Amino acid sequence: MVNLLVRQLGHELFNHALYGTFAAYYAQNGLWRLSDYFKSRAFEEYHHHEWLRDYLCECHVEFSYPLIKSVDYKILDDAGPFVESVNAEILTTQMIYEIFEAATAEKDYQTKLWLKRLIDEQVEEEGLSLRALDIAEMDIDWLTKQVEIMELYRK
Repeated sequence: MVNLLVRQLGHELFNHALYGTFAAYYAQNGLWRLSDYFKSRAFEEYHHHEWLRDYLCECHVEFSYPLIKSVDYKILDDAGPFVESVNAEILTTQMIYEIFEAATAEKDYQTKLWLKRLIDEQVEEEGLSLRALDIAEMDIDWLTKQVEIMELYRK
């Protein structure tokens, strides 16, 4: 269980770096609202990492941070980060479900109950990413898309 939770902690930090990379891309390309969108998403991923870290500490678990892989994603077009964020959120959901399944198998009821918070958050994150991708793939200009995406995010 500890290994899975620490792995998830590292994965959340990777997502933080991935979304930070996307924020930098949009800033460099003058789409400041999309940069802000991905900065906010990066902050949320960092916050999820904090939840995991704090939970491990509350359980008096000794652990070391895992090696965080570097972001090796080449942005080929303005819609690419939205496709990749959907992929990242789907993978994150699968990983959290894997922890839940392990907690069930180990009869770790405390972790199962605690994971409810992460699962609820993940459903929201995956849905947001899918809706933002829908907007990113619309046949309208990117200045309009960024306004629509930020309005979606603020809801």
